[in-house]
Amino acid sequence: MSLDIPTRIICISGFTQTYARPTGIEKLWMKLRQFENPECRVSMLVWDSNWEAFAEHCFRTANGSRKDFRTLVCAYSWGVGYGFLSLAEEFKKRGLDIPYAVLCDGVYHSGWFPWRAVVSPFWAPKLEIPSNVGEVWWLRQFQNKPAGHPVVAKDPAATKIHDADLLSVHHAWCDESDLFHDRSLKAAEALLAK
Repeated sequence: MSLDIPTRIICISGFTQTYARPTGIEKLWMKLRQFENPECRVSMLVWDSNWEAFAEHCFRTANGSRKDFRTLVCAYSWGVGYGFLSLAEEFKKRGLDIPYAVLCDGVYHSGWFPWRAVVSPFWAPKLEIPSNVGEVWWLRQFQNKPAGHPVVAKDPAATKIHDADLLSVHHAWCDESDLFHDRSLKAAEALLAK
């Protein structure tokens, strides 16, 4: 049995979500744990985790293997606009790819003006996906603010972005969506079949 962890499934929560209360991300994490084994770790992290340290941990525990490393990230709200995008950039620095991502009502986050994307009527941000991400499914809603921002590839030749699935629930309930959970489970199956 290998001691390395070449496969990661990572769930990232949204703003105000902590380990202290139940969330849709926690429910999804519980469902995804069925795929956990010694070579596949299923993790749940908060949106503003130390992504540099976590990326280094993932790289190190995969024994520095870029060739066999594979990841699925399932994220929600600022877990997309800050957590996922930060993690993807940190992975890219280490030569690590993210074959699949499932992003739910992702909201842009700026360290300088964190609420600008939510309240500004003059600026419509986009979530730019780094080129080390292979394929992205995303879901959004228009029921209330904050509402998910458009997802675009920095390099369309490297990243396939599927059309958005529309959710008919308020932002606070998007991470509970059966569609989000189903897409995530299917992506996990595809990741492990690679």
